[in-house]
Amino acid sequence: MKDRGQRTVWGALPVVGLLLLSGGTVRASTTATLNLSTQIVAGTCTFVLPETVSLGNFVPADFTDNNGTVRVQPFDMTLKDCSGPSGSAATPGVIFGGTTLDNSQGMIFNDAHNGQAGFMFKEGHYAGSLANYKAAPVTVKSGDISAQSQFKKGEVPADGKVVQYSVGFVSEGGQAPAVADVNAVVSFQMAYR
Repeated sequence: MKDRGQRTVWGALPVVGLLLLSGGTVRASTTATLNLSTQIVAGTCTFVLPETVSLGNFVPADFTDNNGTVRVQPFDMTLKDCSGPSGSAATPGVIFGGTTLDNSQGMIFNDAHNGQAGFMFKEGHYAGSLANYKAAPVTVKSGDISAQSQFKKGEVPADGKVVQYSVGFVSEGGQAPAVADVNAVVSFQMAYR
């Protein structure tokens, strides 16, 4: 009988030792939750953009001329691996997303929504004067579809399709902004409407 009791005690020690070696973590829960999200969209594309669009450095006084525009830089967006509703009544376009200045009606991108300067995008390569940039047609607004004039109705863009834009560094209201770092994260989404 004594041997049986010792065996029982010694037999339980390896289990206790395993619990101690595993950090003593014993989980009673048998369920877990994983939140997933995605979208079903009419079409997709891979966007190839310049790595950097350099607009330079400016002092606040620079913004008091030219209606608050200090620099405009054209750039190209190249599309590849596109899929979509070929031959449909929809026309492709690009939706820009990002934080914009509070009083800019969604047109001046800046991660600091209460900033005083930011980035305004126009469809196409703008070739006019700095003073007329902000008032020029086809300003890209956050959340709206853009560049549909650069596509055909029912088109699924072929690899290498180039979509032209310009970005201007502007102040809100043409005022001299405070000294600040100005940054904007802008997202792009292919859309068919």
